[in-house]
Amino acid sequence: MAHKAPGRSYRKGLTVIQLLKMFPDDDAAEKWFEDQRWSEGRFCPHCGSTNTREEKNRKPMPYRCRDCRGHFSVKHGTKMQSSQ
Repeated sequence: MAHKAPGRSYRKGLTVIQLLKMFPDDDAAEKWFEDQRWSEGRFCPHCGSTNTREEKNRKPMPYRCRDCRGHFSVKHGTKMQSSQ
């Protein structure tokens, strides 16, 4: 006999309503992602330097490393790198 998956009431995770309350807009989602990735402070994914700055024209690469001069975003080097 095949094992049945638990019903909806036993599932763990967020509901769509909880997700929308956590991330009402793109800025809130980006802030959360930055806090998760750079909890100890922002660093360059190219060279590892913490000598970075925010660019005036934020999109698509909002940060620049002052040491290697590379541009990057919080998604750089992750599975989400190619997403918009």
